[in-house]
Amino acid sequence: MPIDNAIVVERDYAAERERFLAGFEKEALRELVSGLGEHPYYYPQIFPTTKGWGAKGEIKRKVNLLKKVEPLLEKLLFPGEEVRFVTKGVYSSIGEQYFMGWMSHFINQTVFLYTNYRIILMNSDSRGKPLQMKWHIPYDQIRKFTAGSFISGATIFKLKDRKSFSFGGIPKGDRKALKEFVAGMVERAETEDFHLPHFQGRDDLCPECFAPVEPKLRACAKCGEEFIKPSTPALMSLALPCLGDFYLGHRGLACFEIFGYIVTWAICIGLLMEQGLDALAVVLPILGFEHGVDAVLTHHMAKKGLLLKKKAWRSH
Repeated sequence: MPIDNAIVVERDYAAERERFLAGFEKEALRELVSGLGEHPYYYPQIFPTTKGWGAKGEIKRKVNLLKKVEPLLEKLLFPGEEVRFVTKGVYSSIGEQYFMGWMSHFINQTVFLYTNYRIILMNSDSRGKPLQMKWHIPYDQIRKFTAGSFISGATIFKLKDRKSFSFGGIPKGDRKALKEFVAGMVERAETEDFHLPHFQGRDDLCPECFAPVEPKLRACAKCGEEFIKPSTPALMSLALPCLGDFYLGHRGLACFEIFGYIVTWAICIGLLMEQGLDALAVVLPILGFEHGVDAVLTHHMAKKGLLLKKKAWRSH
């Protein structure tokens, strides 16, 4: 794999694109890659294998991911920033998996863009279309990067602010390549003294202008867009489980919770009909626990990233 660990680069992307496309032996593969827009892509690193068994599947997977994020690239990338790697995984949280089960897999889909400056993470749908929540990790903020060697191995970012983030579902081939690439970028960032402005190891990005946002700010300092306060959907879910998730736009999760809530109410009504007011000693703790847990989970989900206030209630 042709790895470029340089931080600051000057390339003629149009000329490099033509040279790369000319190197394909199969027209079908050339057409796949030529379908990408003219963006600052370092093609040899994004597509290290252009022939042989499995090349078409790998190229198609990465092309599809890039096409999903291309509408954002003009505003998302800094001047001089280029894309060098793209992949997709799932944020792994034991607490979310325990309380939300299989739904946590769909809510935590993440697309990764590895550039010459940083790692951009985007919450996405199951097909890789970016949603509102986005983050970035400058290379100089990485204390340790681990890419599992087994099929189900986790990719873990341990940052200098002592926070860590674990992701599963990243293809084995990508993990293997990224292990060497990230190590080189971290070393190069230190060697060249290249430091992006940041507020913490992993910054939230504004969903509107993609600027890094200082923690706990409820409006973007650059574009002025207001963000949802985590307490707002939490209080909604405390009053009525699932309401806060509808407010956040998590309609699939909200519908799943409605079903569970109906089952709980059916049980509680059955107890009240059978035991009368004596059943309140059992019914009220059950409802209190369900409302409380849902409020805590909703607050947790709302704190994971930034959501625009103007897009509340919309599916995303």
